[in-house]
Amino acid sequence: MKAQLVLVGGRSSVPNILTILFQKPDVVIVLCSHESHSDFANFKRMVETILPTCAVEDLLPVDAFEPEEIAKRCVEAFQRYSTAEWICNITAA
Repeated sequence: MKAQLVLVGGRSSVPNILTILFQKPDVVIVLCSHESHSDFANFKRMVETILPTCAVEDLLPVDAFEPEEIAKRCVEAFQRYSTAEWICNITAA
């Protein structure tokens, strides 16, 4: 199983979408800031449109200026799919 962690917020989703198209993960875990969490539904629809076999899940939103909180959510994602081959894309955050 291949899992991809993407950080979404404040910028274009194009870098994340390009990586998803290239890597073709089985699941994408999305980490958003409190301010950008409203974008999750659109991002999920986009991914499901371009890669219908991919599941898209979100984590609890974070304060974009709290590195410890962000790191904690990343660990939570890794624990959800502890045996997965992980791809991390932080280019859009």
